[in-house]
Formats: sequence, structure tokens, C-alpha cells
Amino acid sequence: MVKKLFKYEFRSYLRTLIPVNLILLAIALMGRIVQFFESDSIAYGLVFGSSVFMLCAAIIVAYLLTVIMVVVRFYKNLFTSEGYLSFTLPVTPVQHILTKLLTAVLFQVITTAAVFLSLMIMTSGELLVEIFKAAGYLFADLFSEVMGWHLVLFIPEYLLALVIGVAYQFLLYYACISLGQRANKNRVLMAVVCYFAYYMIVQVLSTVLMVLLTVIELDFSFLETFFESLGLGALHILIWFYLIASAGLCTLWFFITHKTIKTRLNLE
Repeated sequence: MVKKLFKYEFRSYLRTLIPVNLILLAIALMGRIVQFFESDSIAYGLVFGSSVFMLCAAIIVAYLLTVIMVVVRFYKNLFTSEGYLSFTLPVTPVQHILTKLLTAVLFQVITTAAVFLSLMIMTSGELLVEIFKAAGYLFADLFSEVMGWHLVLFIPEYLLALVIGVAYQFLLYYACISLGQRANKNRVLMAVVCYFAYYMIVQVLSTVLMVLLTVIELDFSFLETFFESLGLGALHILIWFYLIASAGLCTLWFFITHKTIKTRLNLE
């Protein structure tokens, strides 16, 4: 049943987001065709500038639409009248959350791939060749003279950090929606309030921490000595610290969402 649920989610995203990504690629292709008529004329400058603007706008719309669809589908399927059908299926709340999360992360990756492909189309030709050459030279220099095999490890660590970061953001949305639906009225508004309350708390805590570190003169020389002794290994430690902290917060948001669905479900 979980496979069928995942397939249903996948098809729902596919119907909406694939056309958007195709439009994004079409705009990039039109922008590339415009470049074949490159000249110093004002008309070309206006048309080319318009194509660049349209591509930037399409990229923003593609990302925004992905996030909006993630939020809307989660809310409608689980916390509105559709929830009566969703929770009659032989699927646990954990499976509901994971299915929606995996589908959301997958289509965020697909959207990102479409964005990179559109940028490659827009810059194809000599410019793209030069970009790849510069990237190749930079990678070779970093590998041979600076980072060595550390660079090979940084790439999967960075990709893992991106995936966890996307999952963290979506789980935060899920938790805010879950907390907001506990209200008897204005549930969507309460979900938005929960998100902005979280944002404000993070900003206040960050500001207080920065002020304390500025006012209280603490001796962090031991940390500096420790990281200097590790060299590039210190970066791996920092990355894994971020990964573990993000995974811990993901677990917290998941627990809040699951707890609400399990014990405080309040369908419209």
C-alpha cells in the first residue's frame, strides 16, 4: 500500500511540476536561440535582457511552486476533509509523513536539476565550454595543491548536507502545519504564525548569542589550536556537526508532526 501511496504522490507532483520545468527549459532554449542573432543593436540588448529576466523569473516560480505544492498537499491530504480518506488506508502516520517527505525531496532535486540544465542551455556554446574548463582547472588545482583527497570527501558530504537541508525545511513546514491545525479556527493562519514565531526565536537567540560572545571575552585559543592541528580535517568535523545537528532537528520536527497526527488529529 505504501508503494501505491508513493506512486499517487509522485503522479500528483508530476502533473503540476513537470510542465513548469518544461516551460523553464523552453525559456532557456529561446534565450539561447536569441543569442544566435547577437549584435550591438539596442533591439538585441532588449530582447536578450528580457530572455534573461524571464529565465530568472521562471527559476524563482519553479522553486516557489515546488514549496507551495509540498505545503498544500500535506495540509489538504492530512488535515482537511481529505484526511478522512487518507487515514482509512492501511498506512501508518509515519508512512504518510515519510511518503510525502521523500516525494517532496525528490521533486526538489528534479527542479534543481531542471534549473541547472536550463542554465547550461542558456550558456551553451563557447561560454559553457569556458565555464567547464575553468571548473576543471579549479578542481585540479584544489585537488593537487590544496585539498587532495579531502576534496573527494567534501563532495558527497556537501550533497548530503543539501539533501538534509531540504528535508529539514520541509519537515519544519510539516511541524508548523501540524501545530497550527490544533487551533479550532484560522488553522492556516496559526500555521503561518508558528513558522514566523520559530523564525523570530531563531533570530533572537542568534542575536543574544552574538552579543554574549562579544561582551564576554572567552578564550577560544584552544579551539583554534585544535582545528589548526587537524588542518582540513576540521572542515569535515564542522560539516558532520552540521549534519548531526540538522538530523536532530529533523527528528524533532518529525516527532511533533507524528505526535499531532497520532494523538491530536483535528480534521476539518
